[in-house]
Amino acid sequence: MSIEENTINLKNLNKAHFIGIGGIGMSALAFTLLSQGKNVSGSDKKSSSIIDKLVIAGANIHIGHNSNDFKNVDAVIISTAIEKDNPEIVRAKELNIPIYHRADLLNAFLRSHISVAVTGTHGKTSTSAIMSQVLYEANFKPTALIGGQIIQFDSNVLPGAGRYLVAEVDESDQSIHKLSANYAIITNLEADHLDHYKDLEEIIAVMNKFISNLPDDGKVIICKDSYGTNRIISNCARETVTYSLNESADYQATDVILGKSGATFKVLYKNKFFGEFSIPISGLHYVANSLAVIACSTLLGIDIDTIKTALMNYKGVKRRFETVADIDGTLVIDDYAHHPTEIKATLSSATLHKRPVTVVFQPHRYSRTQGLLQDFSKSFELADRVIIVDVYGAGELQKDFNVTSEDLANLIKKNYPNKEVHYIKTLEEVGTFLEKNRIKNEIIFTMGAGTITNLSIMLKNIFSMTKIC
Repeated sequence: MSIEENTINLKNLNKAHFIGIGGIGMSALAFTLLSQGKNVSGSDKKSSSIIDKLVIAGANIHIGHNSNDFKNVDAVIISTAIEKDNPEIVRAKELNIPIYHRADLLNAFLRSHISVAVTGTHGKTSTSAIMSQVLYEANFKPTALIGGQIIQFDSNVLPGAGRYLVAEVDESDQSIHKLSANYAIITNLEADHLDHYKDLEEIIAVMNKFISNLPDDGKVIICKDSYGTNRIISNCARETVTYSLNESADYQATDVILGKSGATFKVLYKNKFFGEFSIPISGLHYVANSLAVIACSTLLGIDIDTIKTALMNYKGVKRRFETVADIDGTLVIDDYAHHPTEIKATLSSATLHKRPVTVVFQPHRYSRTQGLLQDFSKSFELADRVIIVDVYGAGELQKDFNVTSEDLANLIKKNYPNKEVHYIKTLEEVGTFLEKNRIKNEIIFTMGAGTITNLSIMLKNIFSMTKIC
């Protein structure tokens, strides 16, 4: 498939057609164009709340990929997930309409603003959202494109009229090598997305290419607390500002106090006291994300009091430790964690509640499950009860891989022989099981990046109609 490699000229882009417009990244780009008065059309295989919001905002969207409605279209935007034989791609090529990867459009936005790009294996959505909150409180009138629904703004997009832009930059499909920004926040780097990368070494190589795209005066704000990011620091092509929870860095968090309702911590800058901060969401990973934002905000000239206020006002992102229900002594929390490190971080925060913890985990992609099987099997130590459901393939087929969810459940049982572990095939079966086997005062996590979030709503409805015995 012939895809244009050049950055899109936004001034000449009057109408864009998005194939797969309902995706979290694609929709953010579409919303941003609409906010600038551009015409947007698109298609997707199914409807969703995001598509409903796009239609309300003025997009012309149809369900299914068979449209011939390419009248006056200047560009067709696709993601890596769109197959080359998609009928709309075929039609666009017949009409000689330029086809661009979504990264090309994102790059156009990044280059037309003073931009902050946030990337890394974990934490980029929350870090991007916190960064957006700070710029908003500082009256920078930022544009923000986030890979999750920011509770504060009830959207994955914040359309702004100012010169500043924050974007969550997805490294999953290697398209990050197309991008450039004035500031890059790199939260951590671990092996992941093994459907697109051979190993961590290839991830590091692609990240180095992204860094080399930054302007000569570009700055990299990077965490020292993972092996992968330390590899970047040791040979970085741009000026670096480091942050850490565990060791000396330009910005270091100390005296961290975690509670059920949030975290407080002190910050040292070059080993001297810089300030004391609070964020109303608990977990060491949120302290690390906040530290990255504090470092970047200071580089942008934002005063410390504004940063403090923004952190305290932050309300989070949907599906990041999101309380869905608190009914009759049962707390249902929905969380996007789909990597072993993320699972451990989320469960670490859960222990602060001092309540029994049940995790219902839906593995995301067979490639990730197979590649990280041993790590996944050791991620649930802090859970009292673990339920594994069938893998959400995200386009991958089980027959192409040598792994199943039952394999993961069996391995967890082997690692933790005294732990209650179940393999239950479907979400509906899990709902029935948990209705019959409730534990007093428990927390139930619905965890994963697929359809598992539907279970949290199902449980909310079930527990609303039943009482614990």
